[in-house]
Amino acid sequence: VMSTLFFGAVIGGALVAGLMWAAPSDPAAPEVQFTVSLPEGERLATTDLPAIAMSPDGRLLTYLVARGVSTQLSLRRLDGVSSVPIQGTANASSPFFSPDSQWIAFFADGKLKKVPVAGGLPFTICDAGVGLGGSWGNDGTIVFAPTTGSALQRVSANGGTPARVTSLDTSRGEFSHRWPEFVHDGTTILYTVGTVGEWDEAEIVAQSLGSGRREVVVKGGTHPHYLAGGYLAYAHGGAIWVAPFDVRRLAVNGPAVRVLEDVATSVDGAAQFSVSRTRASAYLLSDLVSSARRLVVVEGSNVTPLAAPAHAYVTPRVSPDGKRVLVGVADGSENIWVYDLTAGTLTQLTFDAANRLPIWAADGQRVTFASNRNGALNLFVASADSGGPAERLTTSDYLQVPGSWSPDGSTLAYMEHHPSSGRDIWLLRTGGERTPFANAAFDESAPRFSPNGRWIAYVSNESGQAEVYARPAAGMSVARKISTAGGLEPVWRRDGGALFYRSQAGLMAVTVLDGVSPLDGVSLRAGPARVVFDGAVAAGTFDAAGYDTTGDTNRFIMIAGATPRSTPTELRVVLNWSPGLPAR
Repeated sequence: VMSTLFFGAVIGGALVAGLMWAAPSDPAAPEVQFTVSLPEGERLATTDLPAIAMSPDGRLLTYLVARGVSTQLSLRRLDGVSSVPIQGTANASSPFFSPDSQWIAFFADGKLKKVPVAGGLPFTICDAGVGLGGSWGNDGTIVFAPTTGSALQRVSANGGTPARVTSLDTSRGEFSHRWPEFVHDGTTILYTVGTVGEWDEAEIVAQSLGSGRREVVVKGGTHPHYLAGGYLAYAHGGAIWVAPFDVRRLAVNGPAVRVLEDVATSVDGAAQFSVSRTRASAYLLSDLVSSARRLVVVEGSNVTPLAAPAHAYVTPRVSPDGKRVLVGVADGSENIWVYDLTAGTLTQLTFDAANRLPIWAADGQRVTFASNRNGALNLFVASADSGGPAERLTTSDYLQVPGSWSPDGSTLAYMEHHPSSGRDIWLLRTGGERTPFANAAFDESAPRFSPNGRWIAYVSNESGQAEVYARPAAGMSVARKISTAGGLEPVWRRDGGALFYRSQAGLMAVTVLDGVSPLDGVSLRAGPARVVFDGAVAAGTFDAAGYDTTGDTNRFIMIAGATPRSTPTELRVVLNWSPGLPAR
């Protein structure tokens, strides 16, 4: 049995080096765990995309550091005691190394780029709208996911025009291939296939680049990694699992073992975990001790819990009359509940399949939500009083989530995840007519009608980072950028006089004035952003706000109560990692 050493802080470089470099040649070397702490004043970027990468030789660790509202890569030698910022990597995400550990590839500003470890300017390889993972093969080929709703592509690390590697099977409800990883034979890739439900329910596929043969190897997991010796590691249920993997058969040939607990995994299926060919691994702990949360009222700096019992609450939405709150509850399979603010009662509305992201109809009598009860997440409507049978609003092979109804109830703004253009915003009229509102090559989501119905606020990453925009609901006028340094989760104040959004500084408010312009008939003037709340509450996502307003003042329903484990200023590193499986 291997022994395990643990160091609770950064340990001396010479000691680490002496223990570490035994890994490739000495299978009996002890497993060593320690913490890499960031310098004072720095913090790890909190992102839904991968933020850490271990070099193949196990000597280097790169990770994303938050720089204001931007991110930047930092490089750390594991036999050293300090890190070095990597110039030219602003807005970076999803880093990965070249096989010789001399280059770091990353996504930024709509491009796939690479930068030399030894220092120098970054080189642009090709376009990549968002970038959901990449892997650099031994022959200089990079396989990557260019957008959130795409299949995989391949390109030379020296640049060029990408070519398709995989194809989405929309008949199976596939809407995304992401998180590719080369197996060490250089001709096989592992990747995650998004179909329906949570990423915990996704499939992990192995595919031969030569023959195109494709096999599902895991049902219920995400973000695969190949381990030397013939093992597959992947994320599921907030943990890392490892199973023996036969490359020739493209199959798992033994039971999976749960080997690392409490590993941070995002809503996009990215696990904050990386492992080298020399069995050096790094990971970020999940920042929450428990998923149990409370609904709270926030006004100023005051946070007041409601009487609703603790659950894994997400995306609260206050009814038009201000008396009830729709909320997702993700204790197991996510379902929709309604909380009566006057009576203090919590009632479940949906029971079958995965049902999420509820919004109120304009009349406050019905609830619209996304459900995978008949395939991909599509849009349904049901009574807000008793639930009952749900009526299907849309039928599509693509994932859809509701945003908001217009105040007159005639139009639903929603997001559709398309393979070629990623997240797009569409408008659905009550008669069934569908029209695009925002469907460019970048991601647009989280649409919210203004209280007078003249504007739609939404999120787009067209500038290279997520920002909040507003555009007239009628016509294709130029959008007005509301946030100035990054923004998500737009919500209008109920009188229409302010637009709220979340940034790294906290919950922001921008005073807006709706007027008439001789050019396009409408205009929107926005004042400077100011912080209205910076306390610790649960955030939403790119697709939905994690809070809602209760009236015409700065009073909100939010979600709180999950205890932070620690601030994101440290990473866990394991040298000579032995996942507890027999040698092969």
